[in-house]
Amino acid sequence: MKNEILIVDECAFDKEAIALMKSVTGVQQGNARNEEELVAALQEIIDKDSIKIMISDAVSISAKVMDMTPNLRGILVHGVGTNHIDVAAATERKIFVINQPGANARSVAELTIALLLAVTKKISQADFDTRKGNWRPLNFIGLELCEKTLGVIGLGNIGRIVAAIAKGFGMKALYTDVVRFENLEKELGVQYVDKETLLRESDFVTLHVPLIPATKHYIGAKELEMMKKTAYLVNAARGAVIDEKALIRALQEKRIAGYAADVFKTEPIESENPLLHMENVVVTPHIAFLTDQAIQNVSMGIAKEAVRIIQGETPQNIVNIF
Repeated sequence: MKNEILIVDECAFDKEAIALMKSVTGVQQGNARNEEELVAALQEIIDKDSIKIMISDAVSISAKVMDMTPNLRGILVHGVGTNHIDVAAATERKIFVINQPGANARSVAELTIALLLAVTKKISQADFDTRKGNWRPLNFIGLELCEKTLGVIGLGNIGRIVAAIAKGFGMKALYTDVVRFENLEKELGVQYVDKETLLRESDFVTLHVPLIPATKHYIGAKELEMMKKTAYLVNAARGAVIDEKALIRALQEKRIAGYAADVFKTEPIESENPLLHMENVVVTPHIAFLTDQAIQNVSMGIAKEAVRIIQGETPQNIVNIF
């Protein structure tokens, strides 16, 4: 059986999903960490003309990679974001780009709230200090979330769950989006406002937008100036949605109270990045989608799409149209 499916990097994949794909064709597991390593790996594959599907978690798939696999019919993203795929090049070559919207939404939303709690309750600092043998509780006076205002930027699959959880904490929730969801406002207890109002009035701001040209540096120096000096910012979307240099300056100058993030401009984050050395910052290594349930949901969704393509059927979650 030919290996028609190539998983290009070491993404978390459910065993049942692998078995489903192997029931219709051969599956090859790669371990590329970047596009350069993927290109080198493809050069070593003798039967690369047989590859019809590539599955990528984070490794970039460019026009060059596509042209190395002339029979490629689908690029499947292990998650939601497609900013590491050259979608325009895929469309030009009539290659489906497919993601799994909503499959990991709850996991990402829960980590967003966890990051918010960690930075406002100073959990990371307190944990580190306690493990060193220090017992100084008065050094870690935090904030209550109840009756505070949460600003949700992007009321999609993830933002909606964040807003619902915030309601359970007794928070007031504002949201802004390119569209207004009037049908959800009463159900979730959220109020639609423009971006500027949200930034000025929120005690906490969470980001839930994809990385596209319109959202690159969506939060920059101007936006950070609008926020309260007591406000906290949480990013579990994409690193480049925030102008990282402007953010670092705002934190250093105490123009906002703190920051928590699961994503960064460069990943892995460089060891010299000032964010790693600030006490009012909490960081995690892009783990928001890594729960058993989310991995199973995403993996099975991908596997079913892969089977559809191999069997000549039209996939469901198509990002590009041609």
